[in-house]
Amino acid sequence: MNTSSKIRYLDTSVAMRILLNESPTAEKWIADDSDSIYLSSRLLEAELVRNYKRMGKDLSEIERVTKDVLWANVDNELVDEAAALEPVIKTLDAMHLATALRLAKSSHVTVITHDAQMSRAAKELGLEVIDPVTDDPNRAPVA
Repeated sequence: MNTSSKIRYLDTSVAMRILLNESPTAEKWIADDSDSIYLSSRLLEAELVRNYKRMGKDLSEIERVTKDVLWANVDNELVDEAAALEPVIKTLDAMHLATALRLAKSSHVTVITHDAQMSRAAKELGLEVIDPVTDDPNRAPVA
């Protein structure tokens, strides 16, 4: 891993908007962010696959967003870390944030999300947050 690279933790809220062509701005932002390394929990992969199956979409499209993502595994300790997190947030968000916090122990990690609750919780836990989804007509950028 290049030590000058920025570490970005990719959340499902941004990945799905890119895959569904709901945010050209986010897609361009990530494509132009070539000096960064994108990481996520294997939960992202499961969430994308489950959403795509539910929508009857071609699963091979998912690779458009995940092809360069490095995966962090979910283990028993991570489940414990997520369960212990404060503030109170949804289970999968807690799992994602526990993963980001684990990665942040060795590198500066920025959480890439469009989810307002996830953003607030990440900031409360001391993580930097960026919302590249600035063109979603249904929701303003995370404050």
